[in-house]
Amino acid sequence: MKTRNSVILVLFLLLSVLITAFVFGNSMKNSAASNADSDSFIALFEPLLERLTWISDSDYSKVIRKTAHFVEFFALGFFYGGVMCLLIPKKGNLRFPAVLFVVLLAAVTDEYIQSFTDRTSSVRDVLLDFSGALVGAVAVFWLFWQIRRVREKKCTK
Repeated sequence: MKTRNSVILVLFLLLSVLITAFVFGNSMKNSAASNADSDSFIALFEPLLERLTWISDSDYSKVIRKTAHFVEFFALGFFYGGVMCLLIPKKGNLRFPAVLFVVLLAAVTDEYIQSFTDRTSSVRDVLLDFSGALVGAVAVFWLFWQIRRVREKKCTK
């Protein structure tokens, strides 16, 4: 059991670091490169976006960018949360606040890095990033709670 948890911990930690590097790498891109990335995703998801009649063609880029922010930080919240669940004992009251602090620091750092390019940084993006991370952290904490409940039920039978 300990070996399996160690493998999962290493996997969660590795994915946390890789996703953070991906996020910060995207922040270092200038606006032309960032727009090109957005345009490629628009082309990929355009059939879906066209079905959403409440989104105008001119807003596709904004929708893609904001969704990307949310999804990237959802993943960060999920995997950093998993690391905390595996590292800190289940009774530890600091796990969830620690995850929120780390992802908030990542969101602020992400926007700070953008300030060195020709792109803008915004508090709204930090809030969106933090929202995605919060949802991801809640999801992984709930998942670990469910796993623990199932294991405890098996032990009592």
